[in-house]
Amino acid sequence: MSFSSKEFLNINKTLLLLRKVFLFLPDRIRVGWQRRKIAEMLSHLLDHGNHHRVRIQGFQLLLLWINDQTIELTECINLYANAISLNLFLHDQIKISIEDYQGKDTDDRDPLFPNPHPPTFHDVIQLIQMDLGSLVKLAHVAAGSTPPPENYEFPINETIEPDNGIATGMGIDAAFAAAKFHFELTKKQYLARL
Repeated sequence: MSFSSKEFLNINKTLLLLRKVFLFLPDRIRVGWQRRKIAEMLSHLLDHGNHHRVRIQGFQLLLLWINDQTIELTECINLYANAISLNLFLHDQIKISIEDYQGKDTDDRDPLFPNPHPPTFHDVIQLIQMDLGSLVKLAHVAAGSTPPPENYEFPINETIEPDNGIATGMGIDAAFAAAKFHFELTKKQYLARL
């Protein structure tokens, strides 16, 4: 399957619809509407065997889902905790193989769009940058100012649209609650492990 194939374009249409649901129905999402189905869809996208572009799209959607939350939903937390692999930072000398990452998921499903190469430091750094960028945007909205423009540095050969959505439908108070929740989650799942 190529990135211009009909199947991939259909996946993108579905992902765009899910993104709009996160952006325009944050109150429904916040109370747990369709959370198991959303978690299942995101788990397919965030599979470590998928191509990095697919994982980026899944991670952007996961961040929108997290930005709608103020309480810990098990499905959301589990996806977030496993979305960014910090194993690349543990031992510089260890040679990372594709099998190390394909065995991470408990399902026997195949990746949607298999990655021909193992994850790189750049891939991990890019996801961390997206996560921290989402926190910065939420902090700006919580402070009552306009979020800064996106400046993700995607590889030149990739044409991924940066995500500029803030899925907080209740203004400054909701943005503050979402930013606080997202920061605590980031601190617990990633910063404490680094």
